[in-house]
This record gives sequence, structure tokens and C-alpha cells, in this order.
Amino acid sequence: MLYLVQLLTQNIIIRNGEARAARTETILYDLAIEIVRNIKKYLMFVLGLYLGLVWVEIEPRNRLLIDKAFMLITLFQLAILSGLIINFWVSKHLKVKSSNDHEIEPWHFKKF
Repeated sequence: MLYLVQLLTQNIIIRNGEARAARTETILYDLAIEIVRNIKKYLMFVLGLYLGLVWVEIEPRNRLLIDKAFMLITLFQLAILSGLIINFWVSKHLKVKSSNDHEIEPWHFKKF
């Protein structure tokens, strides 16, 4: 159920965010849309499964294994989103830099 709610919410946020981003000049909406778009579906599936297992009595050893697996998947998703944010910032910075400096050629250093 949580998985379906996540898919619906993700689609609503992307549609509304794209409309709002088109009306504004700030890049924060663009970044937020990219973050929401790149939340992996398996993370939401695993999150729903993990939250469902909270109320189930499980042996401590198995609970530890489930907790570690969930943490690993969450860290993997955070690494993906961190890379996305860094890539987004660098590409926007380079676009601004190249539009301000007409002498910059791609993949070449500026000569002094």
C-alpha cells in the first residue's frame, strides 16, 4: 500500500514541480524534481516491507539482519541522490560559467 502511495505522490510532485519550475527562474525546483524522480522504487518497496515488519515479532538475530539490510539499501539510495545533487550543481555552475565567459571551450583549460 505504501508503495502505491509513494508512486502516486511521486507523480503528483513531479507534475506540479515541473509546472512551477517552468514559471520560475530558480533551480531549486529543478533539483527537487530530479531528486524525487530518482528515488528508486525498490527503496519504497523495502521501506513498506520494513515498516510492516516492525509489528512482527522476529528473533533478535534476524531483526539485526533486516535492520542492516534496510540500512544498506538506504545508504545506497543516499549515495545515488548525493551524486545527483553534485552532478546537478556542477552542470548548472558550468552552464553559468560558460554563458558568462564566451572564450571557454569545452574540456579545455583557459590560457592565462
